[in-house]
Amino acid sequence: MCLGLLAVNFAPLTQAGLIIIAAVIVFNIVLPIIAAAVGKLTVTLPQHTRKHKETTDKD
Repeated sequence: MCLGLLAVNFAPLTQAGLIIIAAVIVFNIVLPIIAAAVGKLTVTLPQHTRKHKETTDKD
């Protein structure tokens, strides 16, 4: 369907096709990468702050 919108030489349909492609890229590729990165940060940051507190408390 999306390729059909791009093949027509009618500007609003071509723009709609490009918007659909951009939305698919964002929601299927970029969003999972960001979610995985945030999930990893929620695990690693608390461990990092604990180690930092332990090293600063010794001084």
